[in-house]
Amino acid sequence: MKDRRIEERILKSIKRISKAEQKLARGEIGEDEVRVFICHCLIEKGLRTRDKVNPWKTLRNLARKGSDFLHIVAEVEQRHPLQPDIDILFYDNREKCLHAVELKYFAPYKGRTRLSYYEGIDEALALLLYGVDYAHLWHFFIRDVPDTAYHYSEIVLRYAKAVKNLVEGLDLPIGYEARTVWIEEERKGLSYGKHYKNYKLAFSDALIKLNPRRNPFLLEEARSEILSLSEDPYGISLLRYALINTLR
Repeated sequence: MKDRRIEERILKSIKRISKAEQKLARGEIGEDEVRVFICHCLIEKGLRTRDKVNPWKTLRNLARKGSDFLHIVAEVEQRHPLQPDIDILFYDNREKCLHAVELKYFAPYKGRTRLSYYEGIDEALALLLYGVDYAHLWHFFIRDVPDTAYHYSEIVLRYAKAVKNLVEGLDLPIGYEARTVWIEEERKGLSYGKHYKNYKLAFSDALIKLNPRRNPFLLEEARSEILSLSEDPYGISLLRYALINTLR
């Protein structure tokens, strides 16, 4: 009965806000849309950026470039799980650093969220075996819409603080950021690269931000050359080379 009253309150409040904000508050604007807008922001900053990068396909494309890669690619495919996909991959030309991001968007559901606070920690750690310089976990929550976030507003900081405690307490080598997202502008034909939307998202400054440590699995020489599998058993240097090439 209590949950029913909460849901009715949420639905009543949603009717008073714009159509795009209604979609955001109902959870109809999902992680894909959030990821697209984030990538657009990174590209605007001059960072070479791609989203939804499949490492297996990236290696396959590299193998097609010549026989020099065929044998080592086949070996790496036998040794490396090649999981997970990379939500956002970007390269900082100024610092010569490759970054991989695991993104989780906590869409609201009846004033709460279906996701657990620790979502994405395992995947962010797994990104380190791709030879990136830095791995990140980014959590995005909606900014409170009046009267619609009965429990949600309490969840945001509680979740973010819990992840911060885990990352710091265990000295995990990943970066962590928690931010809120909202509708900044609504009009037809807003362009974001190849994408067109009737709304523009905006993101807050980080509520909590932990800087990542340099990848402990990445040998210094692997940053500039492909090592033999005797020196580099998981083929991290080859994966790094393939990922950087996919950004060109």
